[in-house]
Amino acid sequence: MVLMSFPTSTPTLITASTEVTPQQDLTITPLQGLLDHLDELRYVLDTDRAWFDGLIDLVVGCPDTAAAVSLARACSLSIAKRLTRHHDRAVRQALCRNPLVVDVDLQVALAGDPDEQVVLALLDAVDPYVETCEAIIDGPHPAARRILAHRPLTDALLGRLADDPHPVVAAQARLTLAERADRNPRAAHPKLRLVA
Repeated sequence: MVLMSFPTSTPTLITASTEVTPQQDLTITPLQGLLDHLDELRYVLDTDRAWFDGLIDLVVGCPDTAAAVSLARACSLSIAKRLTRHHDRAVRQALCRNPLVVDVDLQVALAGDPDEQVVLALLDAVDPYVETCEAIIDGPHPAARRILAHRPLTDALLGRLADDPHPVVAAQARLTLAERADRNPRAAHPKLRLVA
């Protein structure tokens, strides 16, 4: 059975024995139709958790990227963590716009993504935690590390970036550290004291 939405009626439950007339609009996919009416199905959480988990498993493994992207933008934290392993980059990028991306474990999972575009989307969406920065610094994406080198990170993190094997990343980190020292000379030279 599949939940579908028709333009002139309320959501309709379609089973194998239901006939659909040509006048009915079936342009949405069955999975997208379910997601569109997920709020109406919240009672399932209280009555049949296994059914709801099955629906989420269907979305996570489904080739219908649009449905998974819709879910990724506004899902719970447990579902978001499962979607970090989704096969489609668009889904993982959509997770970066989920309000729950403030969770450190979710950020670290996205920071370790093998696709650089996902990591860049994460950096565009959040001010990363130290653990997230460390995962990006340890990762294979020089463009993401270069963006980090522009940010006001701790001296220790910028020091690690200054030793980066990629010359552009290392140069940017050294420049950021030098600019910081110019703005606050006492921070660069802690033994200097102002004498009254």
